[in-house]
Amino acid sequence: MSAPTRLLAVAVALAGCTVLASCGSAAPSAGKDAAQSAGPSGPSGPATPSPAPAASSPGVPAVSSPAVSSPAGDTASGPAAGTVDPCALLTAAEAQPVLHSALGTGRKVTTGDLTECVYNASGVLVVAVLKSSFTAESFQQLIKSQDAGPYGATTGKSQAVAGLGDAAYSYDKAGIIEVLKGSTVLSVTSGSTATSKGIARAVLPHLP
Repeated sequence: MSAPTRLLAVAVALAGCTVLASCGSAAPSAGKDAAQSAGPSGPSGPATPSPAPAASSPGVPAVSSPAVSSPAGDTASGPAAGTVDPCALLTAAEAQPVLHSALGTGRKVTTGDLTECVYNASGVLVVAVLKSSFTAESFQQLIKSQDAGPYGATTGKSQAVAGLGDAAYSYDKAGIIEVLKGSTVLSVTSGSTATSKGIARAVLPHLP
């Protein structure tokens, strides 16, 4: 899946969420919460998608989305996702058993609502974090919006993944995993869903 295609797909998915009630709304009466890419993704409107930049390698998730609401009301507590540096979430020692090769140096890229760390040393690998804070409901809205739009048509429909974060979905055609932990959405894109799951497991303990 090319970066421009991913960019368009996640942008449309996030726009759809915003029109529906904002991906970040815990409930219509609760005020504005934060809203992916999709992507993915991610991942990966990741964006989430869900939710990767247009400048990234093919297969890397990208997001160019409308502005989303600031969190308010029934939103999970914790540091804002925008303060998380995705390049600080994965160590070479953690990645090696999953990738079976050197991780290399990550390149941080921010595009729209997504901040990514792009690794090129061992093939396509992108670890991305959506800037906005999410609730369980707004994350589900994001996934549904992606499935209904161009994102899902390109990546395949989401599949629920047990045992990752508070909720997780995979897009197997694109090797994307999108995970909600607390109020943060993580998107991992790689050459396979299995690899993305392994990387997500390594990254999740480092998220706030």
